[in-house]
Amino acid sequence: MDAGTFDAALKTLLGGDPVLMAPLFFDPAWAREHPEAVRGFFGTTASAWAKARHFQASREHDAWASLGAIRAPTLLLHGTEDALAPLADAVLLHRTIRRSTLVKVPGARHGLHLDHPETVAWVRQFIGARSA
Repeated sequence: MDAGTFDAALKTLLGGDPVLMAPLFFDPAWAREHPEAVRGFFGTTASAWAKARHFQASREHDAWASLGAIRAPTLLLHGTEDALAPLADAVLLHRTIRRSTLVKVPGARHGLHLDHPETVAWVRQFIGARSA
């Protein structure tokens, strides 16, 4: 993802307009068919202070040096069309976390847990395989 695409996505996100933000999170056709789910997703309120701290942590938190210490099996689900978190970062996480499984969800964006219900099945399968 180029810097211009990320900057535009971040500007949209910081603008706070759910109509403009929805394409960053969901497939447009799914969003049109599920307006209540989209409203519910964006209806969560947070103070300006909380939002600012969230974005600050997203930009500044750096745990790369600690990722190699993760010993637990780890499932990474990532949308191939996520404009907020580059797929390349998920690939790096996968390479760094020894026992990780990376699932690249074709066409999914940042809200893949809602508009790609197959993600729930993958989580259940991943957990089930480890609890058997």
